[in-house]
Amino acid sequence: MTPAPFGPGQEDTPDGPEIPRQPDYDEVELAALRESGAIT
Repeated sequence: MTPAPFGPGQEDTPDGPEIPRQPDYDEVELAALRESGAIT
């Protein structure tokens, strides 16, 4: 079973119960967005 691609709502996937959220991905994504200037 392959994990869903990281992104908003990943905790809502059917696989959710046995696969905890991975906040590290969110933090990395947010950091990348901040560095690229996409968000302030």
